[in-house]
Amino acid sequence: MKERPYSTYYARLLGGFSFSGDGQEIPIKGNLRSKYLQMLVMLLKAGKEGVSKESLMVRIAADTDGREKMMNNLRQQIFVLRRTMKGLGFPEGQYIVSVKGRYYFSRDQDVVTDTGQIDQLYRELRSGRPAKEERTEILREICRIYSGEFLPALSGEEWAAVEGAYYQNIFFESMKELCGLLKEQKEYDEMLELCSKASQLHPYDEWQALEIDCLMAKNRYMDALKVYEKATEVFYEEFGVSPFESVMAKYRSSQGQLLYTSGVLSEIKGEMLKQDTGKGAYYCNYPSFLDVYRLMARLKERQDLKLSLIICTLNTGGQGGRGKGGEMDAATDAAKAADVMEEFQQFISENLRCSDVFTRYSPNQFLILLFGSDEPSGEKVVARLQRRWRMLRGDGKPWTDFAVEEIETPEEKEAVVNG
Repeated sequence: MKERPYSTYYARLLGGFSFSGDGQEIPIKGNLRSKYLQMLVMLLKAGKEGVSKESLMVRIAADTDGREKMMNNLRQQIFVLRRTMKGLGFPEGQYIVSVKGRYYFSRDQDVVTDTGQIDQLYRELRSGRPAKEERTEILREICRIYSGEFLPALSGEEWAAVEGAYYQNIFFESMKELCGLLKEQKEYDEMLELCSKASQLHPYDEWQALEIDCLMAKNRYMDALKVYEKATEVFYEEFGVSPFESVMAKYRSSQGQLLYTSGVLSEIKGEMLKQDTGKGAYYCNYPSFLDVYRLMARLKERQDLKLSLIICTLNTGGQGGRGKGGEMDAATDAAKAADVMEEFQQFISENLRCSDVFTRYSPNQFLILLFGSDEPSGEKVVARLQRRWRMLRGDGKPWTDFAVEEIETPEEKEAVVNG
């Protein structure tokens, strides 16, 4: 091996994997899911404590029958790992060594890891010794070091999932305590920075709620609303639910209005006037469509308002080309289907009134909401859309299927039932 006398090694295991010597990255080539590289990261993480032979065999060779075969498998992976390290030009020394039934990355070189740093800081917290000021600094350092999921490339590996849950729990626990301390001190800027980082690392764990809390405390109402709307869209797309309504509820008055000052309200009106309303039917995401639907259903109860719901289904299948052997080229098919849906979205916008609302409901479906006392029946609108789409589509565009129902209030339904 050629000489490259690193004095310190550092391994990052959170948010990804990297390995460096004296600040210079040492590229580790290969798939991290391979058994020999999994063994490397286990030993790096363990540091001076090392890993028992039994633990390595269970994790590396668990799918091998018989203890002797498991041991042979482990020896083979160690051989491959040492050969790989030799090719990377590590300095002379003993690596992947076995002492009294435990394996170590090295007995001569110390390795610092981000997980090891967090472990040490967390032990200090748990000791109960640090005073409030020192405790705050330790919490800050834990939140600074944590940079994401433990070895995300190994998601699905049981041992990595256990480690990931452990460090995520430490991060969440530290974040909550630190944010509580910062809130007491009204340090909203630092708290906002921390919560923004947490939201990016773990977007489905409602850290946006604390972001909104900070922004509202700083009277940045429009920014708080943007965070809420973005989070709502993410949660609806992933889970079909709206997040942390209870968080927004505390910022509403008894009349259900946000607690804006009159000066801020003028600013909001100015921002709203800047928004381009566009032409043709109004397109919005599905959560916003539901809000419009509920509002119009309420208005219908008080006014002589005709309200119809239309669902448009496009048969986008068969739009792709053929691959080798006459099989459908799935990638081309998906791309062309997406183009058709985009074209049809534009078609709906241009062929309905600006007071009508529509949304994308599924990969090949749109929902349309028609309302207005002078609006003709939904069936007539459907007939018009079908006729115009047939004129535009030619032979190469897919057919569409429309279904329409008039929306009735509960009182109207009851009247029909009672005759």
